[in-house]
Amino acid sequence: MAQNVSSDGLPGLARQLSRTVTDAGKSQTGVPIVCYITQADNSVLQVEVEHRALAQEVLDKICKILGIVEESEYFGIQYIGGKNELLWLNNRNRLSRQVPSQPPYHLYFKVKFYIPPEDVLLEGTRHQFYINVVHQLKEGVWDSGTTLDTQSHLIALMAYVQFGRFNANTTPCKYACFWPDSRGEIPAEVIRSAANFHRSLDDFTVSQAQYELLRIVSTEVPSYGMYFYEVKDIFERRLILGVGPEGLVLCNSNYVVNDKFPYCRVHTITTSSRVVTLNLLEDDGSVKGRNYQLASPRLASSLYRSVTEVYAFFRCDSVKKEVLLQTRRDFRDTITFHHNGKEYAFDVRSTFREVFDRARRHLYHCANSTTPHGSPPNASAPICSSLMMSDSSFVPSSSETPAHRASGDAGSGLKRDYSSRAESMIGDEVSIISSY
Repeated sequence: MAQNVSSDGLPGLARQLSRTVTDAGKSQTGVPIVCYITQADNSVLQVEVEHRALAQEVLDKICKILGIVEESEYFGIQYIGGKNELLWLNNRNRLSRQVPSQPPYHLYFKVKFYIPPEDVLLEGTRHQFYINVVHQLKEGVWDSGTTLDTQSHLIALMAYVQFGRFNANTTPCKYACFWPDSRGEIPAEVIRSAANFHRSLDDFTVSQAQYELLRIVSTEVPSYGMYFYEVKDIFERRLILGVGPEGLVLCNSNYVVNDKFPYCRVHTITTSSRVVTLNLLEDDGSVKGRNYQLASPRLASSLYRSVTEVYAFFRCDSVKKEVLLQTRRDFRDTITFHHNGKEYAFDVRSTFREVFDRARRHLYHCANSTTPHGSPPNASAPICSSLMMSDSSFVPSSSETPAHRASGDAGSGLKRDYSSRAESMIGDEVSIISSY
């Protein structure tokens, strides 16, 4: 299927390349696209969208199936690129022009923005956060810097959710499946400690155990909410660059943190071909650039996009116009168009504060609205019954919300400082230099 597509003003060959053709030579442009969506627990969903559909339509259908529409903006969909790299779909662009393979598409539904678990409103959202966090822990991506005691507690909670109450004859031998393969054999000390924790969970429900794991990870695992990229520095050393709500971290190949770059220190970020440049503020007020090379231009642009979107989502009062309107460039440094005239560089459209407030107000009105005429008495029950908190907790007010607390701001003055940093970081140098 075509990656380099053209507007109607280009030669017919470009338009012909944008169509998928069957063996019989008949166009499949009007045939719905089948998508198989793998969740973090390896369960698979199937959805169908029209050939010209935006990626947002796939996300909307998945979230509707899972009952998490109100909090859909915490999630995203990944696909495998031409070099076996995992890349985020841009929800504002056409699906068929992003995925390099032929339909049916095999995609991956994941948490994109890891908010504090106490701010999750829907039970279904909390479950998705849980299975995504468990996946990260099993892969050994987030456990660097975590104590053995914490890891034992997490293993006990994961075992309780999956296998139930503690059984001295069978349970301890199952703990190894929650220990990352990259760390070798699970220590006997961890097994003993996990067993002690596991015994104390008999009064927990599965939902309570899932929430407890999320609470511990969000407060005691330093890498919670981070996505990592393999990079090389100017000395050709292999490093890991992490992007999270609080800033960027530079790690060695074992994910041990070597350096931290909070967003208040990041002046600008630019990208050219495979190289991403972090321009950092030094103690003397000067700006120093650090170059990091990725495996492909797409990965470099993906890292640039990740920093911009995570920063805008967690640290800004609203998404800046420059981010909303930025378009993407192709190999010839020309704008690539699709049917609505633009191919966007970023798909973040709301901040954490905006998403949280909007979802809370919607669910509050859902819980307190009267049943529409002609609807069954329990018409709104499936949505409202999935709420994690009581109805009274959704009363909209102008006071500080959990979203305000989670942003790390002690008050409005500090939040205004974050907003000014947004103008410096993604307003002045928002254009993508790299090519697709």
